[in-house]
Amino acid sequence: MSEENNAPQEARHLPVFNLGTQEQLNTDAGKADASRFEVEKVKVKCAFFWPGHNFHWIPLLRYSEPRIPVQAIWLEDGSFEVKVEGRTEIWYHHDSARLKDALAKCRPSDVKATQGRSWLFINHGTGSYAFNCAKKPIEACQGRN
Repeated sequence: MSEENNAPQEARHLPVFNLGTQEQLNTDAGKADASRFEVEKVKVKCAFFWPGHNFHWIPLLRYSEPRIPVQAIWLEDGSFEVKVEGRTEIWYHHDSARLKDALAKCRPSDVKATQGRSWLFINHGTGSYAFNCAKKPIEACQGRN
C-alpha cells in the first residue's frame, strides 16, 4: 500500500432518508441559516410511491439534485401553487396538511424543488422534509398491511 492512497480525506455528510417520516437528513445540516422547526412525524400509512404519494429512497438520493428555490402557497382545496423557474404550477400531495404545516413554519428561503421535477424539499435545520408532489390531482392512498 502506498502513502498516496493513505492520505486523509475531507469529511462529508452521507445522505440518509427516513422512509417512515419522509425526511432526508444530514444534507443541509451544515447550513446555519436554516430555520429549525418540526412537523408532526407520523408513520406513513400509504403504500404508493407514485407522484403525489411517497418517495422511495433510491430515486430520491440519486436524482434529487440540483435543487432550486421555489415559492409554494397553500390553496384552499388542498393543492399548492408553486412558482418555479418563472412558471406557476399547481402541485398536489396526499398529505397536504403536513405539507401545509411545514410551509407555515419555514422561511421562504428554505423551500426548494428538484429542477425539472415536482419534488419539494423544506429545509428544517438538520435536513429536509421531502414531498413527492404530483402535477395532477392524485388517486386515493392505499394502506399498508
